[in-house]
Amino acid sequence: MTHVSGLLRKPRKDEAARLTELALASKQYWGYSDDFIADCRAELRVTPDKLLAAQYRFKLLESAGDIAGFYCLEQHTDRHFEVEALFVAPEYVGCGVGRLLWRDLVAIAQQSGAKMLSIASDPNAENFYLKMGAKRVSLIPSKSIVGRTLPLLEFRL
Repeated sequence: MTHVSGLLRKPRKDEAARLTELALASKQYWGYSDDFIADCRAELRVTPDKLLAAQYRFKLLESAGDIAGFYCLEQHTDRHFEVEALFVAPEYVGCGVGRLLWRDLVAIAQQSGAKMLSIASDPNAENFYLKMGAKRVSLIPSKSIVGRTLPLLEFRL
């Protein structure tokens, strides 16, 4: 496994569409059908306005001119943040990008005073979050797919 390094930075407004496409490609990495991905598009869409909204904290990892991955934290209260998104470009899976993004988002949440992170995880990504120290607390309905449930995880800071 080759580990990736790069620059962690806030995305620019003009990168919103690239982040949306990365999120969709990352989701499709797990073998979901085109119809499934189409049903997820609205939920995974990153807009310029969302990048600028006060309750969200976005960061991306830029490596050799590529966007290797990104995350979005959503602040619900002073002490509770949600990992709204954490996506790794398929060509960077297994290269440490997810771990780099995770460490940064945990640091940002702690600096902001958060005590708990919640994660509505894709079932295929749940094991990653468990390895990072999160715990499953329940199952919740998917916002995109009727009848589908997702693991709800928590990470105490």
